[in-house]
Amino acid sequence: MQDATDNGYLPPFVVGKTAADEKELYGAMKNIGVMSRRKDGRLDMPDLFRVAAKLLKKGGTTPL
Repeated sequence: MQDATDNGYLPPFVVGKTAADEKELYGAMKNIGVMSRRKDGRLDMPDLFRVAAKLLKKGGTTPL
């Protein structure tokens, strides 16, 4: 944490397994511009980050 503060990096984010932890993770990802919410309530995340996080894609087209 000190290195992040000293050098202006984003601090690490510890993820737990509760709904509150998931909301906090979404908030952190939204703050850095990685995730957003669509008008219909679905979450939107660039494939680059989604694939790296090993998250499944539900709907849409499959990236090459």
